[in-house]
Amino acid sequence: MSVRRAGGAIQKFDSKDVQAGRGPGASLRIANNDEIFVDLAPFYYIYGYVGHTGEFPLLRPLTVQQAISIGGGLATLGSEWRIKIKRKSGNGETYEVPASLDDQVEAGDTIIVSERIF
Repeated sequence: MSVRRAGGAIQKFDSKDVQAGRGPGASLRIANNDEIFVDLAPFYYIYGYVGHTGEFPLLRPLTVQQAISIGGGLATLGSEWRIKIKRKSGNGETYEVPASLDDQVEAGDTIIVSERIF
């Protein structure tokens, strides 16, 4: 989070510290004409055979298993062995990797849960 004062000075604060009331942002005073910018929270997507598909905030480190649990768990036909992650590389290209339930989820990941074979 950053605050731009009416005079043009910019101050940066960790939004978690401001919410917790600690650090230099603990006594933050907002004045008229100040502008506040809050970064978007990182997110990930779940797609396929899960309880709820969609976009979810990545507020703490998660494994694939925890992310699927947040998405309502596996659907009846979902396979815990046929999971893939679509991820963007540093140059912006998307690539797909097989995933296990213990893999870490990264910001921007799309977790794809495929159908069981039997």
